[in-house]
Amino acid sequence: MSVVVIGGANVDLKARSAAPVVAGTSNPGTTCLSSGGVARNIAENLARLGTATTLVTAVGNDPLGDDILATTAAAGVDVSLVRRRETTTGTYTAVQSELPKAGLA
Repeated sequence: MSVVVIGGANVDLKARSAAPVVAGTSNPGTTCLSSGGVARNIAENLARLGTATTLVTAVGNDPLGDDILATTAAAGVDVSLVRRRETTTGTYTAVQSELPKAGLA
C-alpha cells in the first residue's frame, strides 16, 4: 500500500526563554529550527513506519525550502511532487517562556 499526503509544509521555529520574560529588554534563551507542517509531519511519520509515502505540497525556492526537502526525503518520503514557488517558505514561530515562580504570601 502507498499513501499520498496533500497539505502544508513549513519550518517551525521554537524559542524558549531561560528565565521569566522581562518586557523591553533582552531575554536569554534557546531556539530550535525544524521541518514542520501538518501534512509533512504526517508523511514523515508514515514513512518512518514503513509505508510508501508521497508528499504533495509547495515550498519556497529558498534555503528553508531546501532544508524541508532534504529532511523529508531523508525520512523516506517521496518529495518528487513538491512544487518550488518563487517566494519564501512559510514559517511557524512558537515562543515559550518560563513562568515566574509563585511566591508565598
